[in-house]
Amino acid sequence: MLLLCQPTGVFAHDVPDRVDIAILIKAEHDRLRILARVPANALIDFLLPTQDYGNWVDLTNADMLATEAARVWIAEMLSLRENGAALPTPRLLNVHLSRVNDPSFLTYDGALARVNGPPLAPGTLVLQEQVTVDALLEVPIRSPAADIRFRPRFGRLGVLVYTTLTYLPPDGTSQRFYYEGDPPEFSLNPTTGDSAGRFFSAGLWHVLGETDYLMFALCMAMAFRRVKSLAAFAALVAGAELAALLAARLWLPAASWTPVLCGALVAAVTVCAGIEAIVSARSERRGFAVVVGAVFGAAFWSALQPVVQVGGAHTLAAALAFAGGLVATQLAALAVAAFVVLLIARVSRAPRGITIVVAALVVHVSWQQMLDRVHALTLVGLPLTTRQLALSAALAAVIIVAVSWGRRPTARALRQPECPAARLPA
Repeated sequence: MLLLCQPTGVFAHDVPDRVDIAILIKAEHDRLRILARVPANALIDFLLPTQDYGNWVDLTNADMLATEAARVWIAEMLSLRENGAALPTPRLLNVHLSRVNDPSFLTYDGALARVNGPPLAPGTLVLQEQVTVDALLEVPIRSPAADIRFRPRFGRLGVLVYTTLTYLPPDGTSQRFYYEGDPPEFSLNPTTGDSAGRFFSAGLWHVLGETDYLMFALCMAMAFRRVKSLAAFAALVAGAELAALLAARLWLPAASWTPVLCGALVAAVTVCAGIEAIVSARSERRGFAVVVGAVFGAAFWSALQPVVQVGGAHTLAAALAFAGGLVATQLAALAVAAFVVLLIARVSRAPRGITIVVAALVVHVSWQQMLDRVHALTLVGLPLTTRQLALSAALAAVIIVAVSWGRRPTARALRQPECPAARLPA
């Protein structure tokens, strides 16, 4: 009631829809030098002073406010650790106002020269959304060869925040990271072991977070009656997944429609697995295993592609570790599903009816997911060149041949029918 009786007017500026941040970190002998560029309209609660006759920024009186904004929204947002120990808040050395279209932050030397260079002329007419705040910061370290980890904290500055971070170690190489929002903490110069451990854990949790893979494992456990056949199918799927993931790493484009298309194919494969569990046709299913592995491998790469850059120069090790975690979780889920199915078959009086009901539920859920993802695919668009159309047609032909080959019953099955006729007495 008090709030309603005494309303108060407040002043604020709109949060920008898209914010592009550039950060360059260079490791020297005993310090990290950091160059950061943030749009001025993204600095919350800080409005640069304007001139009396318009909305143009008053450049003669804006330096003090820009310095305070850089201290709050740049220096205090840079969270760094050295060998697990938190580093102090970077010390602000210099602040500079630049135009948003200034290309100096494409290189470290250009950005350093810009921040230490002359300011914009006082008579320059720019609005706040046309200005960036460039800051030079410094933080002490013990060794440039240490494990430096960075935790992004700029996600609150806009609706969509994209950051380009470039790390320059002392050996003269560079590591570039591009991410949206605030991803988990990552190493700026990871070793092979760090990348493998991080992505193996990511692969373990990726399968558990997606219901498609768990439903597929349940359907396959219901479709196979023998553990030996199920193990052979799982081994073939795992091999095809690894081959498809490595192939997708080389040829699958990084586009907005890639994960949507892979999600739709995964849902379609799960629908087929549910139907297979209901029909329970006796075949080797080799072609189906190859198709499943190819679809899952491409889907795994589409999930890995945005974050594989965190592996630094060890993208191959990261991809292999991610695949190892995926396969380990899939095999564990398949073993648990097989145990549950075996337990139901021992306890229940109608195991076949339970199988049909559960598989039908999986088909229903996966079918709806497939339709939703196909609809999303029409929204993002699917631009295909002539070469991509030819590759798609070749892939479809391979899938058709593989499925046809896998659906043929084995010669042994033909020679030994399931229910041989009993001999009649003479």
